[in-house]
Amino acid sequence: DCVRTYSNDICEIFEVLGIEAVRRAIEREMNQVISFDGSYVNYRHLALLCDVMTAKGYLMAITRHGINRQEVGALMRCSFEETVDILMEAAVHAEVDPVKGVSENIMLGQMSKAGTGCFDMVLDSEKCKLAMDIPGNQIGAYVGAGGFYTGHDGLSSPSSSAMSPAATPWN
Repeated sequence: DCVRTYSNDICEIFEVLGIEAVRRAIEREMNQVISFDGSYVNYRHLALLCDVMTAKGYLMAITRHGINRQEVGALMRCSFEETVDILMEAAVHAEVDPVKGVSENIMLGQMSKAGTGCFDMVLDSEKCKLAMDIPGNQIGAYVGAGGFYTGHDGLSSPSSSAMSPAATPWN
């Protein structure tokens, strides 16, 4: 049966179906192993690990001989294994780390360039001068006048008039 037939031989899957099928097979196998005894790991973690293992178009081991041989900076490599050896080798060769990854930025106590750390906020100081303080117990009254409906639970949802282009503050 071509629909229900399944193989966990990743070398065979790679030869017949390619690297994307290998990625999916590895993800499925890891999920089955972890969930066998009732443990749970969010699928995003497994998907990220599978992406790292297959990103180069071939299967890369998650060992000191696989992941630590990538073309990344010394701080990223030392976050996995062989920390002292990697840092000593980087120092001997005066290797410069661009500090672009999440691991490197966390090590140095910096915000990583991912998620909320990947952009700067642009603030119009002229519009900030026109801001007014609203007491916490009257927020619903002020917001309700601007096109938002405040329900009995305090949650608000926009009405159609508030979402029109004419009602935006940038016009």
